[in-house]
Amino acid sequence: MIASGYSPATVRKSFHALSQMMRAAVSDRRITFNPCLDVPLPAERQEEQRFLNTEEVEHLAASIDHRFRTLVLLAAYGGLRFGELGGLRRSRVDLLRGRVIVAETLVEVDGALTFGAPKTKQSRRGVPLPRPIVTELEHHLAEYVAPTPDALVFTGPKGGCLRRTGFSRSWWRPALERAGLGTLKFHELRHTFVALWVAAGANPKEISIRAGHSSVAFTLDRYGHLYQDAEFEVPDRLAALLASGPARHTRAKSG
Repeated sequence: MIASGYSPATVRKSFHALSQMMRAAVSDRRITFNPCLDVPLPAERQEEQRFLNTEEVEHLAASIDHRFRTLVLLAAYGGLRFGELGGLRRSRVDLLRGRVIVAETLVEVDGALTFGAPKTKQSRRGVPLPRPIVTELEHHLAEYVAPTPDALVFTGPKGGCLRRTGFSRSWWRPALERAGLGTLKFHELRHTFVALWVAAGANPKEISIRAGHSSVAFTLDRYGHLYQDAEFEVPDRLAALLASGPARHTRAKSG
């Protein structure tokens, strides 16, 4: 696959899918061993991540067509993938509790759109939202979404399913240009989501669950550097705890 021009990430995903099938074949006694064991895999290239701050998120949301303002905010503050946003239905928006349930995703393959379950068990999740985003979502539902439970929350102007290519060409790239943000992938709003949650004090376990990551190890491997600044805050917090409690840590006076 590498020789054919596929990226290391694609090769690794394909290999893991094949390995799972081989493990199942071993369990069914169709083959005696898993040929995928101990196969060296190409290292996955880590692309430089870009994060927006809250002001840039708001500027982008204000620069895009109003129909998609809430989509941008939900991606940045809820961490939903593009396909998860395209598959979100009214019945899975809980305005009272301030959260959305990710249980379906919209996938486009060779021009054909299909709805299906999230790609992993971890991807099916509930995502709590800041109250201002819940208010934005409430206004969006009232203005753009049909009252039926299965109505899609985000659609094109004519009510059709969102296609990534058309969305990028017609609304995303023009909004970036108006906002002066240069080149930004939609997926980098998920990076932004993680960075904002880290800044708000969320621990790796919380972020792993809310982002639908495969494991906490994945979260730390991809975003662990965001916690480096927080390490320097720990001594100050400990000092504050010591100052507020009994001074048992002080050295006893001799005699």
